[in-house]
Amino acid sequence: MPPGILLESQQALIDDLQRASSMSHEDFQALLLPTIEAYAGYVHLLPASEAHHHCGQGGLLRHGIECAFYAALKCESAVFALDHPPSTRKQLEPRWRAAAMIGAMLHDMGKPLVDVGAIDGSGDLSWNPHTGSLYSWLEDHGLPYYMIHWRPGARHKRHEAFTAALVYRIIPASTMAWLGEHHGQEAVDAMMMALSGSSDPRNPLAAIIKAADSASVSRDIQDARARQAAGGQGGSRGVAARIVRAIHDKIETGEWIVNSVDAGIYRTTEGLLVAFPAVAVKAIQALRDAGESSIPNEPMKILEILTDHGFLKPNVQPDGATYMTWQAHVTVTDRGQSIQVPVTGMLFTREELIPNSIVPPAALPVQLLDPRGNVVAGATPAAPAAPAPAPAPGVAGASPPTTPAAQPAPAPAPAGGPAPAPAPESPSPPLAATEPPAAASTPAAAPAAPAPAAPAPAKASPRRAGPKADKRAATNDRTEIGANVPLPDEPLDDGDEEAPAEPADAAAPEEEVVLRNRQLEGDLRDEQLKQARAEAASKDWPPANAAQAQAWFEQASHSPGGLYLVAMANRVQQGQLKEGRDVFEQDGHLHARFRQAVDGLGIPPGELHSIWDKLGWIVRDPRTPTRGTVEIRVGDATVNAIRFSTQVTEALRLLLPLVIPTGQGAATAVFPLGPYIGAHTSALIRSKSALEPADSPHFRLAFAQYAQKILSDRMISPEAAEPSVWRKLARDFAKQHGLVATIFQLHLMGAENAYLVDSRGPGAGGDLSTTPLQLHAGYNETLDKQAAAANVSVQEITR
Repeated sequence: MPPGILLESQQALIDDLQRASSMSHEDFQALLLPTIEAYAGYVHLLPASEAHHHCGQGGLLRHGIECAFYAALKCESAVFALDHPPSTRKQLEPRWRAAAMIGAMLHDMGKPLVDVGAIDGSGDLSWNPHTGSLYSWLEDHGLPYYMIHWRPGARHKRHEAFTAALVYRIIPASTMAWLGEHHGQEAVDAMMMALSGSSDPRNPLAAIIKAADSASVSRDIQDARARQAAGGQGGSRGVAARIVRAIHDKIETGEWIVNSVDAGIYRTTEGLLVAFPAVAVKAIQALRDAGESSIPNEPMKILEILTDHGFLKPNVQPDGATYMTWQAHVTVTDRGQSIQVPVTGMLFTREELIPNSIVPPAALPVQLLDPRGNVVAGATPAAPAAPAPAPAPGVAGASPPTTPAAQPAPAPAPAGGPAPAPAPESPSPPLAATEPPAAASTPAAAPAAPAPAAPAPAKASPRRAGPKADKRAATNDRTEIGANVPLPDEPLDDGDEEAPAEPADAAAPEEEVVLRNRQLEGDLRDEQLKQARAEAASKDWPPANAAQAQAWFEQASHSPGGLYLVAMANRVQQGQLKEGRDVFEQDGHLHARFRQAVDGLGIPPGELHSIWDKLGWIVRDPRTPTRGTVEIRVGDATVNAIRFSTQVTEALRLLLPLVIPTGQGAATAVFPLGPYIGAHTSALIRSKSALEPADSPHFRLAFAQYAQKILSDRMISPEAAEPSVWRKLARDFAKQHGLVATIFQLHLMGAENAYLVDSRGPGAGGDLSTTPLQLHAGYNETLDKQAAAANVSVQEITR
């Protein structure tokens, strides 16, 4: 199949890319399209991963073009070539954008070199990706088809070292020459550095390519779930569900006994803890023995798939670091004696692993540990117990997982003896029946090297048997289970394991100096931005009312910047500042006129601006990024104003009242009901707790806006959303806006112009709180807008 025909199947996406690229039609056809065609010829129909994202035919091609599209969108908010004069910058900006799009498209080009290949039907011919494209190999040998072959061994990020080797094979000479004009070599250098795996924060293309890759991976995972749901499978045939089912069946048949010392599956007071990688390896082998040839062979990939599909609870540390596994001490009774078993395991969010046919055993006491081996504050204390001996290979905690390079996990204190050997993995099976058998995979990675221990006293007495020795033995046992496995910053390409780490050295000396390693310390600004993103993504955001918004501003991490914003909002309420003149909203952002709105707060305006800027609450104009204010047209005048971020706008909007005349010469302040029902609409609502027909259009329009945003963020189309999703959206919206959930649901299901209907059909009946909901195909948004504008019911409009 020629590359041109392949690209016809992606024409809609290519058209979107051209519109987002800001390039003229002629430049796009001459510069970017030849690169896309060369890329299509090289990767042809290869998948992007074995069992993760874009794992179907042509997945690598689709993933590359999607990444280019998302990179183009990311470039809209990026500023390039600031160190050049405006005349040069005008020439450089389109070249930087093109480099970002090309780099994002080619970031997985190394995979055909080290991860995935092609062979003919007989198995005698194999494609050599170092000598030419896959399509040229097919033409040279006259092959009508080929088989996909996955190379064995750990793959995670291994391809990044080979990507740069293919850049000049894909990018035409004319495109490369255009990129290099007007000092454009800087953009090419930045692209090459990003493709080599560099995460230099000074390189804007590295962050753009990384974010584009993450967006494409997330979109494909969501689309896969939607396709399964549309096909009536509901994900039951997915890899994650099959792994969970395999463990469930082993427990049901009695082969694995929950809460026994050597089973590796513990029902604890903190949840269901399953040893990793021992149980994952056994589950993989059980599925392969049953004929499931499509199950990934690497435990790390299984761990990531389970996390992606919400089966596992992430291990979030106070410093913001997030891991996929947990360290714990579980108190187990063995032969009448209570012992503590050190476990590195997966913590499941639900207990679906335990079959309904058995009586769940009593929850065991457990101590959750941080990466340094300290008991996590607030964790359930374990009963006093003797330490357990180090587990044998294949038993819970016997083989520590590998720590991905994306975010190294802190290692625990050094062990008193050598760590046990890791459990070997099963060989990776061929993808098709006609493919020759692949070589066996490499063994699982060895434990990471331990971190230095705390310094011992200058005069330490010789070690003797006793409680202290037992405590040291317990510490050593805990250390042997390995460090936690961190969650990557974005969805991993294949979820594969990193290359094996070096084995741990012998026991640490008695006296050792702990040196501060600043390379392992996070940047304060990065931590603040990470915290802000986490808060924005919280299910409790945006705040439901003014009290929650004020509490958010007044929390310690936002002091004193949040206190000054509350004070500014109070001045608006008291009439000292005028809304619409001193504080106003434009283009979805609230603005404060500088200096008028911030004068009189007891702090110099420039200093207050600096505080808000450090908190990440100010949005600058991309055209003038060195200025802290933006020029806004207010009436007939142009004023300088501080533009607040979307997050601050959503919270601050709740503190600004709408002043409405009462008719008696006085005025009353009306606050919004929530983030989607503003003060103007709130003033028209007749009742929050009774079914007023004139209120229904307001509620339906607000909910439609809310639902579209949430579903769009999750990349779910409204038509494909399941009934449970709609029910949860309605319940969350009612809670967020202080409404009675059942009354609000009746507003949405109003017979005159229903937005949601019972998915079982009319007259199904039943409890309203459990009614399965779906989008009503006959909903008329225009009709609701007309009724809302007149503040009457839809029935009065349609009479």
